[in-house]
Amino acid sequence: MFKYNTTNNLFKIRQRKLHKNLLLLFLLTFLFFVFYNKIKAEKPDKIDTLIIMQNLDSARYYCNINQKKAKLYIENVRTLSLKAHHIKGIAYYFRIKGLIDYYEVNYSAALDNSLNALKIFQTINDKKGEGAVCNFIGLIYSDQKYYKTAREYYNLGLQIRLSINDTNGIAASYNNIGVFYKDINKPDSALFYYQKSLQIIQQTNDVESQSMYLENIGRIYIDDNKPDSAILYFNKSLEIRLKYNDLQGLANIYTSIGNYYLLKKNCKSAIVSYKKGLYYSEMIGIKYEIESALAGLSKAYALCGNYLEAYYSQVRYKNIYDSARRDEVSKRINQIELEKGFEKERELSKLLQEKSEMEHKSKLKSQQTFRNYILIALFGTIILAFIIWQSYKRKKKDNIILNTQKKEILKYLSDIKQQNEEIKAQSDEIEAQNFNLSEAYSIIEKKNKNITDSIKYAQRIQSAILPPFELIASLIPDSFILYKPKAIVSGDFYWLDWHDHYIYIAAVDCTGHGVPGALMSIVGYNLLNQALNEMKLNETSEIVDYLSNNVAKTLRQSEQENSMRDGMDIVLCRIDKLSKKMQITAVLNPLYVIRDGELSEFKGEKWSIGKSFTEVFSGYGKQEIDLQTNDTIYLFSDGFNDQFSANSGKKFTSKKFKQKLIEIAPLPMPDQKIALEREFNNWKGNSEQIDDVMVIGIRIS
Repeated sequence: MFKYNTTNNLFKIRQRKLHKNLLLLFLLTFLFFVFYNKIKAEKPDKIDTLIIMQNLDSARYYCNINQKKAKLYIENVRTLSLKAHHIKGIAYYFRIKGLIDYYEVNYSAALDNSLNALKIFQTINDKKGEGAVCNFIGLIYSDQKYYKTAREYYNLGLQIRLSINDTNGIAASYNNIGVFYKDINKPDSALFYYQKSLQIIQQTNDVESQSMYLENIGRIYIDDNKPDSAILYFNKSLEIRLKYNDLQGLANIYTSIGNYYLLKKNCKSAIVSYKKGLYYSEMIGIKYEIESALAGLSKAYALCGNYLEAYYSQVRYKNIYDSARRDEVSKRINQIELEKGFEKERELSKLLQEKSEMEHKSKLKSQQTFRNYILIALFGTIILAFIIWQSYKRKKKDNIILNTQKKEILKYLSDIKQQNEEIKAQSDEIEAQNFNLSEAYSIIEKKNKNITDSIKYAQRIQSAILPPFELIASLIPDSFILYKPKAIVSGDFYWLDWHDHYIYIAAVDCTGHGVPGALMSIVGYNLLNQALNEMKLNETSEIVDYLSNNVAKTLRQSEQENSMRDGMDIVLCRIDKLSKKMQITAVLNPLYVIRDGELSEFKGEKWSIGKSFTEVFSGYGKQEIDLQTNDTIYLFSDGFNDQFSANSGKKFTSKKFKQKLIEIAPLPMPDQKIALEREFNNWKGNSEQIDDVMVIGIRIS
């Protein structure tokens, strides 16, 4: 320990006081320049996100009552979102802009903007926005009579909304599915979904949405020539819309009431209602509402014998109809279908480029701020050096006192240096060990990435050989396929082909899953094609015999103990479209047929595909089944039944699977797929999926 005298203590006090004053001066100078530059840098660029949301809410509000104001507010959203780098704001800009374009019957622009919004919502994982945009894109496709694509988007939007329990969104999706069935002339299905929407929304406080669903139900009764039932729903809808001053809703409902009077041959009342609908449509500036009112008004004038007014209304209707540029939007839709991924979204790229430029400017500003901090530090250092020089003279007087302690200080510092060197040596050793461990982790991560990339490439190859959705829809329109691989690639696969008036379909479960199962699936798929198209085998038993023999040859399987024991389970059906007879050959897995709520099981044979048989086995058999209209057929692998529950730890079992199929059999086939997938996910919960899952459903029409 050091021994200090009184003189040394006075010196130490002066030194501490001097250092304290210098430090205080330096900190005050530094903080002044920091806050000055920060305020100066942030003041012109600071944008409150609340302003963006206020403009967005205003744009939504004016969409239904004033298109010009809606455009003004949505452009504010675009400008402010770009300046603030607010990605969600840009997504909602495209969402509302697409809605405005739709109201103005500019369907091509509406589709482009909606697709841009969908891409951004998917990027930022905004499920609510993604579900809403999918539902709206389906509406655009449905208006242009692309019903198949419309239903795909409706189903996608519904699944997303179900996953986040978006009650209002679920009701809206069911409503648009009802619109889909109305457009394809299936009024019973449309009425079912409209009523389902109304039941859901009545449990909430969204009264305005109830008015829309009530009107849609009334329109179904109009199409079904039941005007007295329709007017009851129209009057309920009108009462709500008058109460809330819903201008767009009033434009809609008065046009619908005009349709009611037209059906009742009351042309004068029809004209009055259509004029009210036209008045509100022109007030809010939504062109497709104007178009609907003018089309009805022309028919009403003609019914009353006022052919001149009917002609004028028809001319106005035709001008708006032509402005919709339906040929142009059809070309755009075809172009998008060919692009496979919507790669030509030019406006989105432009906005993202502007965002990149803003980020670059922000980066330059940050660099400038950093340089200012360096200058401040340099300035403070100069001040500190000047003050130290001034105090140097005073310090010289005290050097004599310091010299007496120099030896002890040097010794003390020498001891500290030695300790530091020992600590540094230990630190270097630990750092080297950490570096080796880090390098090992890096190698493992790189190998994992290479393996994953290879498996994903294998997935693309496997997906390419499976029958495309378009082929399945054309051969078996009333069907579904639930296909959930355990890993990226699957050992389960489905096969579909046709010959003359026969349709062949198979559900195949190969040994294993992942990459080994996927390799087996490619072998099996090619052998099935060879059997039907090259060997010209027509009977299901012959095709399965060919598959089994050639799997054994391909994998060199024998009765020896060390040979491979890989194989397949299969259910192969041949459906005669003329006679409605079905021939099946089932191996290990069964086939179910549900008729009038009763399930019939056709069990599979116990001889595995690909096994090298002895003389006892003479080949696979076949079963013949007479089908009836509305029979529902199910082919499947064992992955669904074998899945363990996260709650009970038990398997799903074939008994529960049969009960579930009987429960959902009356539903439309796409809804059956949704119900099965929801049941599987709820049962599995957070537990691991243990096997590939495949279920094929077919309804005989």
